[in-house]
Amino acid sequence: MRGWMIVVQVFLVLVSFGQQPFERMVLDTLCHPVMEGRGYYNQGDRIAAEYLIAKYKELGVLPVNDNGYTQSFKHPVNHLNGKLKLKLGKEELIPGEDYLVDPSSPSFSGKSQVVEMSVSVLLDSMKIGSFIRSAMDKWIAIDVAAFQAAGLYGDVINLFRKYELGVNGLLVIQEADLLFTAKSFTAKQPIIYCKKDVWEANKSGKVKLLVESEYHAKY
Repeated sequence: MRGWMIVVQVFLVLVSFGQQPFERMVLDTLCHPVMEGRGYYNQGDRIAAEYLIAKYKELGVLPVNDNGYTQSFKHPVNHLNGKLKLKLGKEELIPGEDYLVDPSSPSFSGKSQVVEMSVSVLLDSMKIGSFIRSAMDKWIAIDVAAFQAAGLYGDVINLFRKYELGVNGLLVIQEADLLFTAKSFTAKQPIIYCKKDVWEANKSGKVKLLVESEYHAKY
């Protein structure tokens, strides 16, 4: 049933773009929500591939080998393919609008307090150890702008991805747009990117997160 729904949706998209130049129609179709970002989420990569193959055939492009227009390959990916829910205080946030889960995040379910970490803590080897111990089983929040200004943003992200710290996860507070990418590994703790205005309105409460992910060595 899902396959037929995708076909119908793509057809409707093509009809809506039918009066545009061919190149613009193809680009607009590939960027349409029906393509699911052309990534592995909801098999957007396969939907986009099937669309491009159809266009190749329409243009009379011949396949280069017996496999047709595709070449199979395997790639590791951490797949956020299950339940997803985030609450700050009493407010349930909207994924993709209020927040994004880092694609490397492991599965997690729990509710706990949040403690904010400043740049000065990360710069002091004595402070960081004491701070992490005090944040056991809690969420740590950082202001991305402050850490970027200090040139430490990449360091703190890698710290949470690579090492088991005993904390629940990292909450990255940012004003910039939320951008989703893919990751080929599973981090040690979940990482959440949250819009700053949403955080400011709800930061007095606890964080409750449910995320289900699955690692595929050969997607």
